[in-house]
Amino acid sequence: MLLAAVCVFNAFDLLLTQSQLMRGNFAEANRVAAVFADCPIQLTTYKTLLFGFGATVLFRFRRRRPAELGAGVLCVFYGALMVWWMFYIRTLEYCLSDPAAVTPVLAY
Repeated sequence: MLLAAVCVFNAFDLLLTQSQLMRGNFAEANRVAAVFADCPIQLTTYKTLLFGFGATVLFRFRRRRPAELGAGVLCVFYGALMVWWMFYIRTLEYCLSDPAAVTPVLAY
């Protein structure tokens, strides 16, 4: 169950990252993934392979306590990341609706 939640969180993180990178107002925080930030296909491939490998390891050892703990930690981490994304998008929309903005911006 935790691994399924982590998969969903990871997919949302990838989609939100790519949507913000295309807008030009976002920088990838992962230094390795930032190398692939200019090409969405490469970024998707990198993140999918990296996550897929980790998820496979966790699924393979799912009945062992360290794997269960690891899945729980990842679920909490990605849950916190989703909260961060909500604050980021809300703040971004607030800033973009500021009448002091003089250049046209893309609405989310």
